[in-house]
Amino acid sequence: MKALPWINKDNLKPFIETLSGFVGYRLDDWDWDAIFYGVRDTNDEEDRWYEYELIGDRKFKVRLARDAESDLIFVLVEADKDLEEKAAIAAEIMQSYYLYDEPKKRAYP
Repeated sequence: MKALPWINKDNLKPFIETLSGFVGYRLDDWDWDAIFYGVRDTNDEEDRWYEYELIGDRKFKVRLARDAESDLIFVLVEADKDLEEKAAIAAEIMQSYYLYDEPKKRAYP
């Protein structure tokens, strides 16, 4: 498994959606329930990880663990090398920006 940079917990959904897009998998409510409840009781310091597979045209195995003292989630992935590289880039983006499901309306001058 390849260790990726951490992501902020608020970016978990966009991150997983990005990975699922790479393999052609469409997430549904059942997937989100499993992921959010699975990650809830993880702890990187106690080596408690949650593992989930995204299987479409290709496959991603994702392991997630919350940081015990912050809002960070540590990520491990297993896939073809090109997918792992794409996942690493996605994780770096998740560190730099907060991504949202719906754009927030802003008032422009």
